Amino acid sequence: QNILTILNIPLKVHGEIYGFIGFDDCTTDREWSQDELSVLSSLANNIANAIERTESQQKIINSERNFREMNETIDDVFWLYNIEKSRVDYISPSCQTLLGCSQERFYKKHDVWRDYIIEEDHHLIHQAHDDIFNNGYYEVTYRIRLNGQIRWIFEKSFAIVNDDGTITRNTGLSSDITENLKNQLELERLLELTSIQNQRLTNFAHIVSHNIRSHSSNLSNLIEVIQDSPCPEDQKLYMSLMKKSTDKLADTIHNLNEIITIQSSQQLETKKLNLHEEIHQTIHVLSIEIQRIGAKVLNDVPENIYINFVPAYLESILLNFLSNAIKYRHAERKLQITFRIQKVNKYWKLSISDNGLGIDLNKHGHKLFGMFKTFHKNSSGRGIGLFIAKSQIEAQGGRVEVNSEVNVGTTFNIYFRDDNS
Repeated sequence: QNILTILNIPLKVHGEIYGFIGFDDCTTDREWSQDELSVLSSLANNIANAIERTESQQKIINSERNFREMNETIDDVFWLYNIEKSRVDYISPSCQTLLGCSQERFYKKHDVWRDYIIEEDHHLIHQAHDDIFNNGYYEVTYRIRLNGQIRWIFEKSFAIVNDDGTITRNTGLSSDITENLKNQLELERLLELTSIQNQRLTNFAHIVSHNIRSHSSNLSNLIEVIQDSPCPEDQKLYMSLMKKSTDKLADTIHNLNEIITIQSSQQLETKKLNLHEEIHQTIHVLSIEIQRIGAKVLNDVPENIYINFVPAYLESILLNFLSNAIKYRHAERKLQITFRIQKVNKYWKLSISDNGLGIDLNKHGHKLFGMFKTFHKNSSGRGIGLFIAKSQIEAQGGRVEVNSEVNVGTTFNIYFRDDNS
């Protein structure tokens, strides 16, 4: 049949034209009445609404399917907790792997977390519960015991609020951060090891510079004395002193070489050292300078005192304090330096006293042991000796203190650990 009249009404779905619905008349060529238009438009609207509902339902189905597929594949645990009914409304299947509890146990027992979180961390969960009501969210890290091992879990949760502002549920995500923590701890260990190695390298460079400089200066002084002395007997004596100085220099190089060979180890090797003998050797190293200025050095440390210490460090420390006392002597009186020892709890306190220029501790005390800090007009002072000494003393578990008065003198008290106490 031939169509005499046709009417097309658009179908609008979600505000956009989805298609058209057509009506025709094969019997009469006519205009459509208002009642017919209203009925047919209402029919088109109903069809459009049905299409919208179908699409929305399909989106919900697809969304739920995607959500469940995602939750079934990710390692983290997603969960939804009903606060009003004290129950778990949903938890992803990965709870079995991550937390060691099945979905069924979570659905049946609302406080199942007590079964896997170690008891010492239960208070963290109670605090997190309070935070949901006080702040609307929480972040917490706690430990669980899984297959006999401790695992670290990071959990983040947000409150779900209904129309009247009441918190009825909260949702969250739980993640195993054990491996991340292990990696972080390993990184921190490596950073600490790097810092220690850098400090050792700095210490080593300072020891080489300071100790060998002291020996070199002593040998130079001996050569000058030998050259200026016409007496064969005196020259023989000075050559004997030079031999001792070169032997001591060889010992220093040996000790430094030992440090190089063990730099890869975490602890520098300590040895049982006779403190009286070490002080005696240090006095000998600087003997020419001591004789030149007419100084008096007393070693009142008994011969039976031993300490466990890194040999190169102890040599550097004693050289630093003795050379400092010589360097900053008072011009108007003869220098006197005294080494004394005293037992203080679990430490041997070595006191090195002089009657030199002294230091204004009120003015300079806070920076006394700083690097490149000098406090007297002395062109030969480089300001690293005390810094080196303090670093080496503390590296071996000791400490150093100072008492000083300007124009009276200075006493440095070095505390060495007594490992036998």
